[in-house]
Amino acid sequence: MNNPLRVLHLEDSRRDAELIQSTFESEGLDCQVVHVKNREQFEAAVLQQRFDVILSDYSLPHYNGFSALDFVRARDADVPFILVSGTLGEELAVQGLKSGATDYILKERLNRLVPAVQRALQEAVDRAERKRAEERLEAMRRQYELILHSAGEGIYGLDSYGRATFVNPAAANMLGYAVEELIGQPMHSLIHHTKTDGSPFGAEDCPIHGALESTMCRVDNEVFWRKDGKSFPVEYLGTPILNEQGELMGAVVMFRDITERRQLEQQVRQAQKMEAIGQLAGGIAHDFNNILGCIVGYAELAMMDVPNQADVQEHLQEVLNASQRAKELVLQILTFSRRQEKQRKPIKLEPVIKEALKLLHASLPSTIKIRADIQSNAPTVLADATQVHQIVMNLVTNAAHAMNGQGLLTVRLSTMDVDTEAARTHPDLRTGRYVVLSATDTGCGMDQATAQRIFEPFFTTKGPGEGTGLGLAVVHGIMKGHEGAITVSSEPGKGTTFQLLFPANESVATVNLHQPESIPSGHGERVLFVDDEFHLAALGKKMLERAGYRVTIHTNALEALAAFRADPTGYDLLISDLTMPSLTGDDLAGQILRLRPDLPIILATGCSGSMNSARAQALGISELLVKPLTAQSLTQSVVRALGRSMDK
Repeated sequence: MNNPLRVLHLEDSRRDAELIQSTFESEGLDCQVVHVKNREQFEAAVLQQRFDVILSDYSLPHYNGFSALDFVRARDADVPFILVSGTLGEELAVQGLKSGATDYILKERLNRLVPAVQRALQEAVDRAERKRAEERLEAMRRQYELILHSAGEGIYGLDSYGRATFVNPAAANMLGYAVEELIGQPMHSLIHHTKTDGSPFGAEDCPIHGALESTMCRVDNEVFWRKDGKSFPVEYLGTPILNEQGELMGAVVMFRDITERRQLEQQVRQAQKMEAIGQLAGGIAHDFNNILGCIVGYAELAMMDVPNQADVQEHLQEVLNASQRAKELVLQILTFSRRQEKQRKPIKLEPVIKEALKLLHASLPSTIKIRADIQSNAPTVLADATQVHQIVMNLVTNAAHAMNGQGLLTVRLSTMDVDTEAARTHPDLRTGRYVVLSATDTGCGMDQATAQRIFEPFFTTKGPGEGTGLGLAVVHGIMKGHEGAITVSSEPGKGTTFQLLFPANESVATVNLHQPESIPSGHGERVLFVDDEFHLAALGKKMLERAGYRVTIHTNALEALAAFRADPTGYDLLISDLTMPSLTGDDLAGQILRLRPDLPIILATGCSGSMNSARAQALGISELLVKPLTAQSLTQSVVRALGRSMDK
């Protein structure tokens, strides 16, 4: 935030209030705290100004946190309200959250205060953005309804026998009839395909029938049938026509086709579900990375310790092989949740697709034919070639399974111009030019229920041991990261078509050259290694000391900063974890660079959602290293960082 955070703190203990203030200051949070001690001061402050966040003790003389919460929520439903108490039990805490509190913090655990405040502020921003988005959507919906009405909603009139007396062109067109074909017809049985139980307006449970006993009926989800036998969902409004004596003369029905609206609602629900699943998957993968790092690192060290014991070497190699498979699984999860940074550059999709298909030809059975229709002059796209390669592999493998080892797969690369009308059909599309990669198989296809779940991680229609269910989830994550869109068209028994739309980019394509790897060693350089996980810090120390470096480790970033301040010239390199509770790795790097601007720094992270190479470089950081760390990746990164430092 550009301005200081405005905080209202209800607390009768001056000592506790000062402790809260010092907690904010120690965490570097710029805020202005208004401290009040009782009900009168609190309610006056709430009425006088709006605060960014409110903190409240639970138990005060003649007042409590729940009463304060009720007073605030009656006037502001969105301001973050956090209970800070030493007496709040679990039952009361749950009651507070149900009553509208944002969070609760125990006074003996104030290290959670600043993260809780930051999280509450972000959630408030998200709620405000969602509310604005909902208001915009609602305004668009109202405008859309008005446009449809003025352009011609479906409207038909009925006499007292339920026969059509008039039908407007829009209604006739939607129903697939000519206007004259509908006049005089019993509309209920014609377009509802249901029995009328003797009533010209349908059975008693029919909304039109119900409208006759009131003033109006509105149905948001009904099915009308066309002349060609196909149905479509509608919303309609039925109003009875009464004469001056209140006698039924007929009814008027207005309706509109809501097929497109239902599709968009489904897409929005799917997008929300995928976002929630992605956040959960990314968090799990991040924690698992730390565990995996220890397995990989100590297995490597053990192999170095038993070079002449073939059986032990073989067993340890199997551990590393399994760990590599686990690492690849974690990377797929991080890709799905879009927490794994990739380098996007202007590239041509044509050679990447052809290379992937060439590799697939050798692994697929000869009974599967691949037909490639690749446009050679398609524009470049801003993409990561490795991830595009992964997309093709996943799509083709998925199609091969759907075809049960036999059939035709057609892979096309083409271009498409998306106009405003087309962009409205998909929430991820914008107007402009797209490069389209499509894959069409002649397999078993799928029903709508299956199609709605195919991008969920670990959802699979394959048998046990035949797949992880991550292939299409990864494709979904990659396309989101590339600001693209996916469309799926499928019917049981009629195959499936995936369309992947990449925004076109007119920049010149780049060529990625992979440099051969080597296993370097050090010459006694002094390394400060910081990670809040002790076993990872200890592992890093052992790896680097084996490679010839002198290493000092810290599991507390503030202690590491103090040690560096005591001896700024005592280190040649800093290696720090990015996510730490007391001080984040990038903040630690910033403070150390103010003391030693020439010091090379490496940041290590399990998921780089908040950090990428460009941002790291802008902060003066030499390397951004992805966990789990191996001896080779760690030592190579150290050599590169020290080398760049010497070149300056």
